[in-house]
Amino acid sequence: MRFLLVALFAFVPAILADAPTGADTIQQMIKEGNDKLQKALDDMRKQLGVSENPSGEELVKLMKEKNDKMGEEIKKWRAKVEEQIKNNPDASAALKNIKDKLKEAQDKLKKENPDIAKNAEKLGESIKSTWDSITQEVEKSYKDFSKKGGKQEDIENVFKNIVDAGVKAANELKDGVDKAINKKP
Repeated sequence: MRFLLVALFAFVPAILADAPTGADTIQQMIKEGNDKLQKALDDMRKQLGVSENPSGEELVKLMKEKNDKMGEEIKKWRAKVEEQIKNNPDASAALKNIKDKLKEAQDKLKKENPDIAKNAEKLGESIKSTWDSITQEVEKSYKDFSKKGGKQEDIENVFKNIVDAGVKAANELKDGVDKAINKKP
């Protein structure tokens, strides 16, 4: 539905720029605008790989596929970066150098200010514990969200119903436009 609105607003100026003049101008303009909008929507559907009249279920499936594909691409990219760092002696050396500098600073802090060092260690442990708790909770929530019968299914059903209702409304609007075009004054 959202892409219909975007397409409509994107093509209205082009439609109006080519508006004919004369007695039949409104009907002609509506027909030409409808044709241009239909062509733009057909092109968009072809690019997305959806049928001519996609259902909400089809769009949910497409979104899942695109999301899964993006997740796989991110995993591949991450593995590639890790491999590059591992296989690149300069990158490995730079990473080791950073770790060594941090270790030196930590040792110096422990030696010169043991109380501050202890507090910093406690803070670090607290941050790590908090981070671990957050990541565990996110993983748990995602598993609950993704499981069969979970919230993801509910959201998909709501989205499917919205899309189906939008398609129905768009078809009713199209029928109304077709009637207006074919109606003779």
